[in-house]
Amino acid sequence: MQDLTRVSIFGHSMGGHGALTTYLAPKAKQYRSASAFAPISNPINAPWGQKAFAGYLQGGIGEAKLQYDATELISKHSEPVHILVDYVRRDCPSEK
Repeated sequence: MQDLTRVSIFGHSMGGHGALTTYLAPKAKQYRSASAFAPISNPINAPWGQKAFAGYLQGGIGEAKLQYDATELISKHSEPVHILVDYVRRDCPSEK
């Protein structure tokens, strides 16, 4: 039997974007937590994100801002969230 109180979501890169936006969606309360490795978290402020949303969503950036941008969605949350985001800084000395 599934214990739905312990279900979490995870993704990497664009999948991390999906995990975050699914977890943060206003009507979605099905996940206990979300984890994302190197997620795309603010696509409405990237040129490729603006182009993609304008081309694929009828409401363009306005619709994307309300439904598909983790940075915008988390700013609307009034309750605590359980999110782990892991990333690597490109300017990290250990990578040079």
